[in-house]
Amino acid sequence: MAENKEKHAESPEKITIVEGSIVDICGWHVSLSSIWIDNGIIKADLDMWSDKFRKPLSGGYSKGSEVKIGTTNCVYYVYEIKKFGRNNEKPGYIVLSTKKPETLTTEKCQETEPIEATTRACIGDVHFGLGLVYKEKNGKMAAVICPPLNSPLGQDFEVYEGDALWVGECAYNVEKIVDGHRTPDGRYENGYIVLKKHKRLLHDKGPTIPGEWISQPPKAPKDIT
Repeated sequence: MAENKEKHAESPEKITIVEGSIVDICGWHVSLSSIWIDNGIIKADLDMWSDKFRKPLSGGYSKGSEVKIGTTNCVYYVYEIKKFGRNNEKPGYIVLSTKKPETLTTEKCQETEPIEATTRACIGDVHFGLGLVYKEKNGKMAAVICPPLNSPLGQDFEVYEGDALWVGECAYNVEKIVDGHRTPDGRYENGYIVLKKHKRLLHDKGPTIPGEWISQPPKAPKDIT
C-alpha cells in the first residue's frame, strides 16, 4: 500500500527557513542548523523536535530531497538551498515546498574562477564586481567584493586568502590574491583573485536547539560508600 503523504490543511505551500532560526511545521519545531558542501553539492541539515518527541530527529538534505516532518505524514521537498557572503558571516536559507522542483540540478560551479580587479563577475545567477586589490599594513593581501544594489551578497566586503565565498549554490575558496603591478616594459596589470570550488566544506556550528528542548542525560547513580 502506498504511503499516505498528505500535508496538513494549515501548512503553507512554501516555507523559507533561515539558517539558525526555528519555524513550526505540522506541529513540529524545525530548525535549519547548518548549510555545507559535500562532493561539490550544497546541502542542509534540518533538526526536528516536538513537545512530545524532544530528542531531535536530524538529517542532511539536498535539492529535491523529500523531507518528512517528524513522525507525521506531512511531507515537503527541498526546493532551494542558498547561502551568500564571506565564510559564515551571513546566514543561508532553505525553501521547502509541497511540490517537487521541476529540475533537481544545482547551479554549475566552475572549478576555478579568476576575476580581475575593476571587472564584473557572474557565478551562477549572482553578479558582483571586484574592486580594489591591495596589501594591508601587515602584509596580508585583501580584495574588495562589490555587489550591486539589493544583492543577496549584501554590501561591499573584503575577502582574504583562505576565506570561503558563498555565491548561491556554489562555495569557493579564495585561493590567491595578487596585487596590481607594472611589467618590465612599463605596462600596468590589474590585480586579480583566483577562486577555487570547494568540494567539501563543513560547518563547525552545532544544532540550534534551545536548551530546554534538548533531552537531558540520565542522572549518574550516587557513589556507593
